[in-house]
Amino acid sequence: MLDSDTAAWVSIWIKNGGELEAQGRSGLLRCVARLDQVIPVLSEADDPEYWHRLHEMARLVADS
Repeated sequence: MLDSDTAAWVSIWIKNGGELEAQGRSGLLRCVARLDQVIPVLSEADDPEYWHRLHEMARLVADS
């Protein structure tokens, strides 16, 4: 669910022309915080590169 939740907030940001309302930004920041916790414990079988890219995208959108 973490990846789909993150992707949903990024998709909303794109549809809104690079804008997120306060609720969307806080939801995306929750996803970033959860990714911060999950990424360090991933194994190679979990495809960590995918999760790192997702984290970077979410962080860039949240900081915009």
